[in-house]
Amino acid sequence: MEWRNDYDPARGKFVNTGLTADATLQNINVSVGHYAVRSTPLLTPPSNQFRGQVRWGALNKRGWNSGFSTVYDYRQGTMQYANTHVTYNTDCCGFSVEWRRLGLGPTVSGNEFRLALSIANVGSFGNLKKQERMF
Repeated sequence: MEWRNDYDPARGKFVNTGLTADATLQNINVSVGHYAVRSTPLLTPPSNQFRGQVRWGALNKRGWNSGFSTVYDYRQGTMQYANTHVTYNTDCCGFSVEWRRLGLGPTVSGNEFRLALSIANVGSFGNLKKQERMF
């Protein structure tokens, strides 16, 4: 578990808070979090967000691995982000497919599809970057 707060001495109160909890049992990982931003709207818009992630598998696990994550903003009443990831690994290579849904309001929304082929001791090919993968 992790709990973070930002205190604003000029305003004399806590302006941002975040609480996250992670649990892993064998190949299943669950992560949930809540974030509230209450700073001045000139700096950043206020938000009240819930984040969740469920993964089944591991980075080097052979066979199928999958995961889903989402961010929902209670204040705006919208799902801002959703991500579904599926990977199949063998001894020498792996294939990953990812779908992302961005819904940051009426002006910014869309779908992204990403693919990657990883070959052991050679590299990864595709538009799904290593740092963006769940596995």
